[in-house]
Amino acid sequence: MDTEEIKFNQYKLYAEQKEKFTNRSFLVNRFYMVMVLVLISLILLFGEFPFAYGLTGGSVFALTGIMISVLWWLNMDSYNTLIKIKLSDVIDKIEKEMPSHPFEDEYKSIQEYKKNKKVFLFTGMQKTFAVITFIMFLLILLNEVTKMFCCC
Repeated sequence: MDTEEIKFNQYKLYAEQKEKFTNRSFLVNRFYMVMVLVLISLILLFGEFPFAYGLTGGSVFALTGIMISVLWWLNMDSYNTLIKIKLSDVIDKIEKEMPSHPFEDEYKSIQEYKKNKKVFLFTGMQKTFAVITFIMFLLILLNEVTKMFCCC
C-alpha cells in the first residue's frame, strides 16, 4: 500500500465512524425523548399517588425528569462536541491532502445557504428540547412542593 491509499483508507474510516457516531447520537436522543414521554405519562397517571415523607408521584417523577433532562443535555453536548471537533477536524485534516474535498465543500454550501435563509439545525434543537423538559419538570416539582407545604 502506498501512502495515498493509506490516507484514503484513513479518511474513509473516519467518515464512516462519523456517520455511525451521528446515528448513535440520534438513537440516544430518541431514548431520552421516550423517557420524557414515559415520565409525563406517569405524572398524569400517578401524580397524586402518595409516596414517603409526603411526596407525591408527581414530585418523584418530576425530580427524575429533571435528572434525565440534565443527562440528556450533557449527552447531546458531548456528542455534538465529539462530532464537530474530534471527527470533523480529523476528516478536514486528512481531506486537505486529497484531490477533492467533499466535506469542506458541503460545509461551505451549508454556510452559504444559512446566509440566505434562516436555518434551524437539529443539533441545537435537541439541546433546546432538553432545556424545555428541564424547565417543565422543574415547574411540576415546584408546584408539587408548594402544594406539600401549603396543605400541611
